[in-house]
Amino acid sequence: MNEIIAQAAAYLIKALFLLLTGVLTYCIKTKIIPWLEDRQLYATVKRYVQAAEKLASTGKLASSREKKDYVLSLLKAKGIECSPEVHALIESAVEELDQAASAVVSSFVEGGTSETAAELTNGKGYDLS
Repeated sequence: MNEIIAQAAAYLIKALFLLLTGVLTYCIKTKIIPWLEDRQLYATVKRYVQAAEKLASTGKLASSREKKDYVLSLLKAKGIECSPEVHALIESAVEELDQAASAVVSSFVEGGTSETAAELTNGKGYDLS
């Protein structure tokens, strides 16, 4: 009788282990991997936006449209479809870059405001709209 209970307990433990493994695998596939891919995509978009701004500062890209087209062409070359989500990530990266630039400029100007930052960057900012 004790042997039957021990075998049943062993099977129950194996079944629970398999169930937990399945649940964990499902969570990784549906939640964690997409989350990591989104973070990687945003990091890629952010690097490309910074590259476009660098080219603009050297005069190789003149307009906001050219900068955005440059970012989109880099994404397409990497095999990333330019969906509305990607466009939103580009706008987010531009906004983050604007905020960082304004914070740096404001830290150098006593009592600095966003208007002062805009004046110091010739009012251009980092618009890729």
